[in-house]
Amino acid sequence: MCKIFSTMFYEFVRAWYHSLELDPIFDFTDMCAKFVAHCSTSILVKKSSTKLFVIIQWENESTRAYLKMFNDKIIKVEGLVEPVTI
Repeated sequence: MCKIFSTMFYEFVRAWYHSLELDPIFDFTDMCAKFVAHCSTSILVKKSSTKLFVIIQWENESTRAYLKMFNDKIIKVEGLVEPVTI
């Protein structure tokens, strides 16, 4: 099962799998637990429109630089609520 499991991985996970030779695996359940522990930190968190409330313009930051940063962050927000943006 462990050998078949590794064929479904993307490249970064496959590299992790091959590094497991240093850390013994006792059974398939053990390998699944190690997989979840490793990959749960790699999961991308969706950004919501409420994250826009914490964006501020610093004292020494130009308006142009602030708006560029704000627009870069807006692009990454899923399910953007326009009234929140305004």
